[in-house]
Amino acid sequence: MRCLNLVTREEIEIKKDEINQLTDQIFKETMQNFENSVGSFPREIVRAFITELLIQNNLYDELSKKHHAETAKGIDLDKICEEDYIFRFPAVAATGTVKIYGIPGAIIQKGYQVASNKNLYEIQETKEIPSNGAIGNTTVLVKAVEAGSSGNVSIGEINSFAVSYQGLERVENEIAVTNGKDIETDEELYIRRKKILSRICANYNATMIEKMLLENFDILKKIKIVPRWNGKGTLKIVVTGKENNIIETADLNKIKLFLDNEIITDAEFTVNSVRDKKINITLEAILNREYDEESAINLTKKILNEAFLKGLFEENRIYYAEVIEKLLEVKAFKKISNIDINNTKEDIILTDEDLVSIGTVTIKSLD
Repeated sequence: MRCLNLVTREEIEIKKDEINQLTDQIFKETMQNFENSVGSFPREIVRAFITELLIQNNLYDELSKKHHAETAKGIDLDKICEEDYIFRFPAVAATGTVKIYGIPGAIIQKGYQVASNKNLYEIQETKEIPSNGAIGNTTVLVKAVEAGSSGNVSIGEINSFAVSYQGLERVENEIAVTNGKDIETDEELYIRRKKILSRICANYNATMIEKMLLENFDILKKIKIVPRWNGKGTLKIVVTGKENNIIETADLNKIKLFLDNEIITDAEFTVNSVRDKKINITLEAILNREYDEESAINLTKKILNEAFLKGLFEENRIYYAEVIEKLLEVKAFKKISNIDINNTKEDIILTDEDLVSIGTVTIKSLD
């Protein structure tokens, strides 16, 4: 980075006329009694001052353009927005479906590519051509290789394979692909930032809002408040019910309407229910005599689900070690070993809305 007081010869040469003009003006208006000939000591002193002043003014203008949202561009605008927890929307790859025709029994592999005149699309699933004719056909999901609106196409534009694939005859898209989006432009980001920052922040703290909701809605059991989740003046509220963990949309709308009417602010409220996040447990175990496999599985699910519900909203993850600790409390097991959660031995990462529950428990014999 250039020091602010360093003036280069190139900069002096570029501004030579302006420097001389301002120097003459100062002598004319305030220094008539001083020598003003080229090379004289008074003129060189004034000229040096004017040179430094102009260069520093230019540097200030350059820095101002980079550090003000109205004039900043690219990375400079990103940095300004990130200070307010606002991030540029990335480009989104277009997705859709295509129908592929081929010999019955031929395999369409995930990763095969189809093409329009200007874009490539990657097949997102593996399928077999069914026996629904001499030439069979099936529909598969595709995703544009390059993110952005360039992946959007009209009906029939995806009409070839990137290379020849055995047993596959032709491809077509019977539905237009329109959901590809370009990266957010500087202008779009600036306007969105301005809109977000124009909202008035809520003057209620999380405890007050939680208390208000629990007092006015008997169906609620637990509440999580997420401030500034989408920038200044935004508040997300995640709820779970007493009888049913997942709250219906109609009740969520009632809660939002209550907040909009009762809290006098221009803050934007978002009210979401928890959602079920299933995990599968696999372990090796020796069962106690009083339990068979079915009763051991049921008891395991009961203990873990109760623990997950009790710890809801406390962390943004469920620790692998905590799951093991709870499994050790299950009286059905005499010994346990080699415990996997979704085929890994890692923590479970949670979103704001995730409520973990057990999908399947697989018990293998511990030799």
